[in-house]
Amino acid sequence: MFYQCLVLKEQILPYLNATMKIHSVLFILLMIAVSCRKELQDTNPYANCPYGKTFETLTDATPMLDGLIPCALGYTWIYADSSWQDGVLISTKFDTVRVTGAKKSGTDVWWEFSDYYTYCQGHDTIYHLNHPGMFVPGHVVCPEKSPLYYPVLPNTIVYWRELVADVVIGGTAFIFKDQIHTGIGNFSGSIAFTTETFNGSVTKYIQQGIGIIKTSIYSGSSYELMEQTLVSAYYPKHK
Repeated sequence: MFYQCLVLKEQILPYLNATMKIHSVLFILLMIAVSCRKELQDTNPYANCPYGKTFETLTDATPMLDGLIPCALGYTWIYADSSWQDGVLISTKFDTVRVTGAKKSGTDVWWEFSDYYTYCQGHDTIYHLNHPGMFVPGHVVCPEKSPLYYPVLPNTIVYWRELVADVVIGGTAFIFKDQIHTGIGNFSGSIAFTTETFNGSVTKYIQQGIGIIKTSIYSGSSYELMEQTLVSAYYPKHK
């Protein structure tokens, strides 16, 4: 279609009347450009991949609100991002994460988040859409369905990993027994997913049916801490 659009443009221009007003010319070119752009947007880039060849955009996806991370178009989380150093609060700002879109591949529904994650719920597990391999401009990197978050039994510590391209980020997952204070209530029994970094650690705390309620990032030799704590969570249709 894109090639046909280019050919169409080349066929139309020679036959335009020389006295035609310039705005008419621009209007025709605009219609061609819009048509071509829509065709490119509607094309599934993963059509030749083992997974994702049937990806289609959903305009009305059935909400999935009972999993580890509730998924529904428009679902919104607001966080307070605080930076600490040696126990002293340095700064606080607010950050919003929202479900912005949904796509379907086979029976899998993938939810697109504004923080660039794409999640899929499968029973009690949250998967993310990973793209293994090196990104090369003009080359399609086929996606894969990779498990990310899942329940953990009490009094156990399990090895946990996150795949980012071809990199395996290893860590541990366990039930966090202490209370976590948030803007929508106090929670205990959250699942903590922790990874070690070259100069610290990152821990995400997930509460069933609510999502990520807190993220703690330790870094630096001067005991720097960045915390992202949930302030509000709502589904617009049920706000």
